[in-house]
Order: sequence, then C-alpha cells, then structure tokens
Amino acid sequence: MNLGWDLLLGLAGTILVLSLIPTLKDMNSYVPRATSIPTTVSLWLIIIALMGLGSKFGASTIFLNAVFWTLIMLFRGNKED
Repeated sequence: MNLGWDLLLGLAGTILVLSLIPTLKDMNSYVPRATSIPTTVSLWLIIIALMGLGSKFGASTIFLNAVFWTLIMLFRGNKED
C-alpha cells in the first residue's frame, strides 16, 4: 500500500481512537452490545485485511480502535439501573 494512503488511514484511526476515550472514561456510559459486538468483530477483520495489504501504520491504529471497542463491549454493554 502507498505510504500516503497508509498515513491517511492511520490519521483516521487516531481520530477515531480519541473519540472513544470519553466513552471509556465515563463509568455511566452505555453502548448496546448489538452495536459493540459487530463493530469489534469488523475492526479485527479489517486489521487482518490491512496487514495483508501491507498497511502496517493503518493496521496499528485500527488495532487500538479494536482494543478500545473490545473494552467498550466488555465494560460498557450493561445498562446501570
């Protein structure tokens, strides 16, 4: 993959990671598992595809997104009553 596209993908992944931080920090936040599970699985599959395309920088930032979404799925999928 062209380095320019890889860097652009990395920048987009970084922006997405930063946007997830408030959800992880807020103990009262809730994301339904019907949303977080498909998102998490999709991100892990995208990482495999990006590595296959040689996009190491883009894959590494998407990896952080996948880790964050996995944490959201595990810890923010229960509605607090």
